[in-house]
Amino acid sequence: AEGAGEEKDASVVAESLAPFGADGAGGAQDVENLFRIHSDSTDAFRRFLDNGEAAPGREAPEPPVATSTRGSRGTSGTSGDDAFGDRGSVDAGAIKSWLSAEHTDVETLCPAWVDTVDASARRRRKRRYLVTVGPRSVLRTAKDFNRYLPHLAAPPSAAAHPRLSDYERQRRQYCSTLATLVRRGGYDTLGSFLLMQTEADRRFLAGPSRGTVAATKGGRLGAALLREGAICRAVSSRHWEEGWAVLTPALFSVFHPDSKKAKFSVSLRDVLRVRAVASGELPIGGFAFFEVETLARVYIFMVANEDVAGRWVKSINSACLAKAPAPADDYASAQEPSQGFLVQSAEWKLGDRRILNGRRLVYFASSALHPCELVARLLEVAFRLVDENEEALDEGDSSTPLAAQAGGSVDSAALTMFFDGVSALAALDLQRLSHPEKVAFFLNVYHLLLIHAYLILGPPRSAARWARYFNCISYECGGDIVSLAELEHNVLRAPSAAPAQFLSKFVLPNSVYTYALSEPDARINFALNCGSLSMPPCICIYRREMVSKQLDDMSTYALQESVEVNLRKNTVTLPRICQWYLSDFGRGATEDLLRIVAGYLLGEKKLILEQMLRGMNERPINVKYHAFRWGCRRPQLLQPELLEELLGL
Repeated sequence: AEGAGEEKDASVVAESLAPFGADGAGGAQDVENLFRIHSDSTDAFRRFLDNGEAAPGREAPEPPVATSTRGSRGTSGTSGDDAFGDRGSVDAGAIKSWLSAEHTDVETLCPAWVDTVDASARRRRKRRYLVTVGPRSVLRTAKDFNRYLPHLAAPPSAAAHPRLSDYERQRRQYCSTLATLVRRGGYDTLGSFLLMQTEADRRFLAGPSRGTVAATKGGRLGAALLREGAICRAVSSRHWEEGWAVLTPALFSVFHPDSKKAKFSVSLRDVLRVRAVASGELPIGGFAFFEVETLARVYIFMVANEDVAGRWVKSINSACLAKAPAPADDYASAQEPSQGFLVQSAEWKLGDRRILNGRRLVYFASSALHPCELVARLLEVAFRLVDENEEALDEGDSSTPLAAQAGGSVDSAALTMFFDGVSALAALDLQRLSHPEKVAFFLNVYHLLLIHAYLILGPPRSAARWARYFNCISYECGGDIVSLAELEHNVLRAPSAAPAQFLSKFVLPNSVYTYALSEPDARINFALNCGSLSMPPCICIYRREMVSKQLDDMSTYALQESVEVNLRKNTVTLPRICQWYLSDFGRGATEDLLRIVAGYLLGEKKLILEQMLRGMNERPINVKYHAFRWGCRRPQLLQPELLEELLGL
């Protein structure tokens, strides 16, 4: 590359490699050793997701096994490059051949929108949309789509999602337009659209064309400059932002070229691994990518070609090695704040929601496991994390988040494996699940999200914070976003009656989900466990093949633990949720509630309540409800043998 856009290597890069050999070979080997534990752990967990193997523990993982990524498509290689030729010779036949040969999902023909640097004005950006076919990607504006493509009647369903942002809705509409064009055989039109060269295509990732880059001065802050250059950062899976990257011995930062204030920065002390991303891992052709991995996030960057990506990887790895005094197994910084784990994505109208499972950006479905099996295994891993680190959690108060202690007594590799696993939930197809499968899946997702939030943030510390906590903490799941409150009230309890008016400060969501349950089930009230002291201390992992029996067992477990009966006073004291959701039980009458409760009780409690019900016409039963306790505890996994003991089976 020539001109101002060429990245500038400083002599300090060579100096940083000097202690490991003049040619840097020793340094590269040490870097590989430094990050091997995190690389191997991630590969082991990917095998667990793909093949259904047992989740890896703390023992050394097996050597990585190459696996194919379902739904991925090649973006380089001989066949693709030969089919398209050079950048000036794409034709309809090449497009048709590639789309047919690669079994490409035409809905990803417009994989992202990019906020590009606007060369016409200082500190401004212009939104453009990436169009990708094979090894070719081009940037097009909304005006380009409207001017050069015919107005095609595209199905509105993909873009009509109520929680999508306007930008993502527009991108999906363009995907539908391009897909319709392909289905109608408009390869000539698509070829012309790709071949059209714009100023944005010429300038993208070429760097600033005028004067000194302000970002260089702002990024150095008196420190040595290791490398700088044009870059594009993945803000989310569908949103990218062009900028100017600056690497110093302490920080890797991305700026607008005209600004001295960083738009993004990561401390090299927080970096676990840096690697080049192989072609086919992302649905974008014609560019090269690398990723910078921290405990909280895996950041992906786009550059002009593979040589540039390789130089960035080498420079960042070398800077991290020079900065890292700690041994490899402890190379995770506890300095990264918990807010780093909470993702704000421009793809969604988030409101107060924050996404917890955004450590890795997911472009393709990454697990061959059934969704119910996947989430059950992830919940097992979550409970294992809590159990194995109980001592670390108990060193502080009960609200100490586990992630804040990573790199000390807490295994950061195990945490990253878990965080990577829950990222896979975003791309699951949930529309084909049966009703029992939905019940098992979403109950497990609710408890998985709850424990995940406890690991990152700790539990809500007061009653006043409950509403915000449960409405804020969210997962991206099945192509949608859903909070703890929405999982409870708009998915699992969607067909049930609205709760009674309790504690008016709580605002319940009214979102609508296509995968919500369609059949009401009062037992779900006892199966859901929010971690309150009023709830049972243990949680069950639900299995799709036996979920109905498990709901019966958990209803008995919850009621046997909490119901109090007093024959002398003819009084029954029930959990508060029975009052809140009274309409779920029969006709919503107190007598219906008591008869249903009696059906799940065991032993003496059951006999006494049945006796009271038989005489309630002569002596009305006095029904009371336990006060709800807003204090929290860390939920534990309910072992089968404990359940059998509690139920007297």
